[in-house]
Amino acid sequence: MDRNMEMSELKCPRDQDPLVLRANSAAAKKCSSCKGLLVDVAHIPSLRKLKHQKILSLKASKLHCPACDSTMREFTYKDMEIDICPNCRSVWLDSGEDSIFNKSQDEKEETKWYENLDPISAFSDSFLSDSNTSCSGGDSGVIDFLGDAVGSLFDGL
Repeated sequence: MDRNMEMSELKCPRDQDPLVLRANSAAAKKCSSCKGLLVDVAHIPSLRKLKHQKILSLKASKLHCPACDSTMREFTYKDMEIDICPNCRSVWLDSGEDSIFNKSQDEKEETKWYENLDPISAFSDSFLSDSNTSCSGGDSGVIDFLGDAVGSLFDGL
């Protein structure tokens, strides 16, 4: 199946009812009978960093992805059994599990690029290098990081 298929063609993996766009979000398709949601992992900040190999190593689910028909994988996240497609990274949230999607939509959790950096190792790597220059190529990334970090402090003013 094509990932870009029409929304009306997507069927619920639980009961095969048509999935429709959720009224207050263009990022989710909802099943009107079981109230489950199909969401792309990119819209769930707490899950979007899952690596492909990690997803493939998860236990196979009984569900098939509505978007690409691959066997979904399941894992436990905050006491919820979440189903994710290893192929197209669609996430199926059963009724009640949609709290992780709603939370991310309500709080607008956006990960800034510098939140994934480890500034301590960046400093230690640059100070432990054998370079005697005041600003080697490796240091320029640290300087850029610091400049952006300080600049972000003033973004809200």
